[in-house]
Amino acid sequence: MGNQLANDVFVNNGFHRHPAGLAELRNGGTAQGREFCKQRLQILFLKVHLQANHRLGVKRAAQEQRQQLVRQTSLADIQHQVVGAEQGVNIAELKANANVKQATGDAESTRLRALGEAQAIRATGDAKAQAYRAGVESLGAQGYTVMQLMQIVGERNVRIVPDVAVTGANGSNGLVDGLLGIMLKDQTKKSA
Repeated sequence: MGNQLANDVFVNNGFHRHPAGLAELRNGGTAQGREFCKQRLQILFLKVHLQANHRLGVKRAAQEQRQQLVRQTSLADIQHQVVGAEQGVNIAELKANANVKQATGDAESTRLRALGEAQAIRATGDAKAQAYRAGVESLGAQGYTVMQLMQIVGERNVRIVPDVAVTGANGSNGLVDGLLGIMLKDQTKKSA
């Protein structure tokens, strides 16, 4: 151990336990060693380069997957909007059809109501005409006409005889007598 310690301290050439390496070095092994180192460096750089390319490929693949996911999500949103729009169109068509049917029903109802009213008016007119014919047959044309006029005068309170009659008798002024008569009438209404 003592010899080994001195050998290690003073000479550490890296060939301890590898005497073949020392022999190679003497026989031109340094050129081979350099070649070996170059090959190792090329393999190392190639490995680093491939790893970098691999990382870029993985990143690129992840980016493409993200883009595909965004496309699919956008497509799903658009499809959802399309379905919503189609349903909106269907609902609008159904409402329009319902409005048309409602309007058709209202028009038919109005037509039937008008027909009913027209038939009622005709029936009333026919009944009155039959009553007039029966009255003319029983009273005669002039008698029935006079009776109808008197009925209207009575229903509407039409005055046939004036409240004050103005006559010009015995040289008196008929107009003054008429005014006095109206004033007397108004006073009697107030006191009554």
